Amino acid sequence: MLREEEEEEKVVAEVTEEEEEEEEEEEEEEEEEEEESESESESAVAAAVAAAAAAAAAAIVAEEKGAEEWGPRKKRTKRKKKERKEE
Repeated sequence: MLREEEEEEKVVAEVTEEEEEEEEEEEEEEEEEEEESESESESAVAAAVAAAAAAAAAAIVAEEKGAEEWGPRKKRTKRKKKERKEE
């Protein structure tokens, strides 16, 4: 009788230990998934910031070069006027 109870207690202890290990593994997996999603969102924010910075830099360069003032249409018109004068 005592042996049966001892064996039953051992089995219960083993099952309980296995369940605890499974729970710990699940918790670790959940933590890893959370860290990955945080990392991905941080990467997305960094990419958006980099794109905005590149756009701002391009706008500054365009302004410095006078791209708005001397667009392709105005350059073509100016070139045609010059060609007419030469003729």
